[in-house]
Amino acid sequence: MNIILVGLGNIGFRHFQSFSNNRSVKNLFVIEKDKIKINNIKNKQNNKNIFFYKKVRDIKFNNKIDLIILATNSDVRFKLFNSLVNKFTIDYIIFEKVVFQSIDHLKKTRAIINKKKIKAFINCSMRSWKFFVNLKKKINNKKKISLSFSGNRWGMASNYIHYIDLFMFLTESKTLKFDLNLYDKIFYSKRKGFYEIGGEIKALDKKNNTLYLKDEMKATKESYLFITNNKFIFKIKAGRKFHSINKILIKTGKIIKKYKFKTPLQSQISFSNFKEIRKNKKCLPSYHDLFDINLLSIRLINNHFKKLKNKREIFKIT
Repeated sequence: MNIILVGLGNIGFRHFQSFSNNRSVKNLFVIEKDKIKINNIKNKQNNKNIFFYKKVRDIKFNNKIDLIILATNSDVRFKLFNSLVNKFTIDYIIFEKVVFQSIDHLKKTRAIINKKKIKAFINCSMRSWKFFVNLKKKINNKKKISLSFSGNRWGMASNYIHYIDLFMFLTESKTLKFDLNLYDKIFYSKRKGFYEIGGEIKALDKKNNTLYLKDEMKATKESYLFITNNKFIFKIKAGRKFHSINKILIKTGKIIKKYKFKTPLQSQISFSNFKEIRKNKKCLPSYHDLFDINLLSIRLINNHFKKLKNKREIFKIT
């Protein structure tokens, strides 16, 4: 396989770890401007099939590209995407989230991938986690399901799409109606020049399944994910290494089972998820699956930001 990875930030490096030592990867082309990041990898790697470049145009390769992973910040992603699709014949693309912040970029990308017949996906990988795959088999999606996630400073603007996709996966919803109750304040992200939101996001599908997300933007505390069907509540304490689960019987309110599952690392699932995608398995949502949701959420969040500080049309979100 011929792979292009764009960006060696936190998540990009995890993708690199997953693909760099895999025998089925014939060529791994990495685009990264930061010399320190590149040198750190070169000092630890001696793989002759890995090549580093600063810009897309520097890659001298004429064969088909099996996969491109765009792991950059969202504000520069469309420009890089456009350069790549104009230079290479591409089978698959995986976009990191937030995919784009511009509705224009979102629509233009859809037109391009349709025209060039590129199979495009978004890296919302929770639907591929074994626990959620098994949970979907156990819960009856013909009955009402609710999903809620709440905590403090969990990066709602950057990460809400993960929980929306998990909700859509479990309920098999296609469209959602949103209700935003966001704080009238601009919050600064940990990354310089980028922004975050706080408050509540509610959503409802056509079967009256409900989604509720909340970030109070206060001191850090534990985050909990609740998934409820007609019989059980799954109370999941989110953690970097492990997720702890209490299965609660609604009728009595008693915990009937306690267990944990190891939180999958991106470096452990990037390659395996791509293998599954090539087998037409839905371990990641396609670009088209989340197009309408992304379109609506971009509009709602950008309108919120403009209302608070109308000098800017787009506020950068990682």
